[in-house]
Parts: sequence; structure tokens; C-alpha cells
Amino acid sequence: NSILTIVGKWFWLMITLLVLSTSESASQYVRIDDPGKVYNLGRRFEVLNAPSDTPEITDLIRGIHDHSFEPTGQNIPKFSPGNVAVWCKIMVENQTEENIILEIKNPDIEQLELYVVGDSGMIEQEIRTGNYKPVADRLIQHRFFYLPLELSEGEINTIFLKCRTETPELYLPLSMGTLTAFYQGDHLRNLMQGLFIGLILFIFVYNFFLFLTLKKFEYLYFSLFVACMGLMFAVMNGYSFEYYWSEWAWLHRYIGLNAAMAGIFVILFTSFFLKSRFTAPRRHIWLLSLAGLYMVAIILNLYGAVEVAIRFIEFNTGFTVIFLLFTSITVLRQGYRPALYYIISLSIFIIGFI
Repeated sequence: NSILTIVGKWFWLMITLLVLSTSESASQYVRIDDPGKVYNLGRRFEVLNAPSDTPEITDLIRGIHDHSFEPTGQNIPKFSPGNVAVWCKIMVENQTEENIILEIKNPDIEQLELYVVGDSGMIEQEIRTGNYKPVADRLIQHRFFYLPLELSEGEINTIFLKCRTETPELYLPLSMGTLTAFYQGDHLRNLMQGLFIGLILFIFVYNFFLFLTLKKFEYLYFSLFVACMGLMFAVMNGYSFEYYWSEWAWLHRYIGLNAAMAGIFVILFTSFFLKSRFTAPRRHIWLLSLAGLYMVAIILNLYGAVEVAIRFIEFNTGFTVIFLLFTSITVLRQGYRPALYYIISLSIFIIGFI
């Protein structure tokens, strides 16, 4: 009897948890009731993949495509739309007296269209923007997209967001909250990222100075690799677009060049640091071959095959990192002690990147 009692309690507990989880996932809108909180929308909106010109916003408002919207199921949704628009549907209720901001923490989106639809089914607000518009010309000047929403207090509004990019992958880290809440979190983030960029600059200058002093090319290649990684960090976090080339959004199409150059420089640094030409001649040839593959990716990117080039770089980078690790282990087994420091540094880099 005691066993049956325990099983019965366990059964009802599971039923209760299932009902609670179902009711939570069935929640059809985001309720904003804390002005000091930033709400992550990752799992709380639905998406629809559609051709870039269809469907029209009027069809979405009429509910013709409601059956095609699906939950993201991810905290940071990622899509591979190619040249296809992604429609997002968000239902939100503002229970505060303050203005609400929609944050899109991805600076590399070519086209953004936002529509706020009220209970009456009419479009109450429309915003069109994208990385073609300089930061100085945006409604809120920020390296990410900050879209101010006109939401009536206590009313449930439906937000349709159309996103289109020419990059192979589209990340949509969406958040919602008041401008004060965003700036409070952004202050600490800017401080930490500023310290990181300062460290990158210090490492670059220090190694470049060593190259000028000692005339050893491993320091030159390492400093150039660090410069490429720093530029990549600035691009991913929107600093490059805000401060460097706000007027030239088309440069983002060639961001693959930076990744490819970073791969080439780290291969050249490895070959000089491990002296692979003498310690591992066969692997040295393979290292040069991998650098040649990065050159192929650069040519593809320059000729406009952006998606193919980035996919090529991703595949080649994964293989290169593994090959560098095994090469350094091979060199270490042959008694070349500096390879141990290389293995430790590369392992830390891989863990940090993951």
C-alpha cells in the first residue's frame, strides 16, 4: 500500500508539473510589469520563414498565416534564411507607465520592418530601419537596434517584425524593457568590453614592438592575428559599425575576409613558433595548404559569393584548429619544449571561444 501511495503521489506530481508547463508555454503574450527589468524574448515569440516579398503585413494581420508561425524554442534563435525574410510575431502587454524598447542585439541586419497592431487590428506604429541607416540617423542612437514602441498601458498589442540579411545565418537575440533598464545593463557591459578591447590593443602593440626589436616573424604574425580577432569582436558587438564605418554598411559583406586573414596569420605564427618546417615537415606542408584554402575563401568573398565563403571558412577553421592541436602535440613528443606552451594557450583559446 505504501508503494502504491508513493506511486500515486508521484503520478499526480507529474500531472501537475505537466499542466503548469503547458500553461506556461501556452502563454501568448509577454507581460511587462517591472520598469527595471529586461525581458528576454528568446522563447516567447514565434517565427515564420517566407519569401522576402511575401506575405504582406496585411495578410499577417488578417491571420492567414497564423498556422505557419512556430515557437523559436531557443534563448537566442538562429536561422539560415539565405536571401529569405524571417517574420517574427510577438504579443506584449505593457503594464507600466513608461515607454518600452525592443532591443535587437545583432548589428548586421540589412532590413528591419516593425509593425505594432492594436486590438482593433489597425497598424498603430511602423518602423523601417537596418544597417544601411547610420547610427546617427536612427530613432535611438545605439550600436544595436533599439526600437521605441508605442504601446498603450494595459492593452495587448501584436508586434510583427520582418528581418532580412544577406549573411548565411541570422541571429535574433530579442529583448524588451524600458530604456533605463537597458542602459543600466549596458553600462557594465561597455565597461567590461572596453577593458577587453584595451587588453587586445596592448597585446597587439607589445608583440609588434617585439617584432620590430627582435626581427622575429612569429611576433608579427601573432600581432596581426590578435588585430584580426579584435576587429572581429568589434564587428560582432556593433562597435565597428557605430564608430568606424557607419556610412559604409556594405563593408559587412566582406567580414569573412577578416576571419580568413585571422586563420592565415595563426597558421603562419604556428609554423614559425613550432618551427614546423624542421620539427614536422609533412605537417608543415599541410599547414601551408590550409592557409591556401583560406585564400580561396577570400577570393570567393571578393567575388560576391559571401554565403559560400563564410561556410567554407567555418569548415576550414574547425579542421584547422584540430590540426594545429595535433601538430603541436606531435612536435612536443619530439622534444621541442615550447610546444607545451602552445598547447596550453591553444586549449585555453578553444575553451574560451566555446
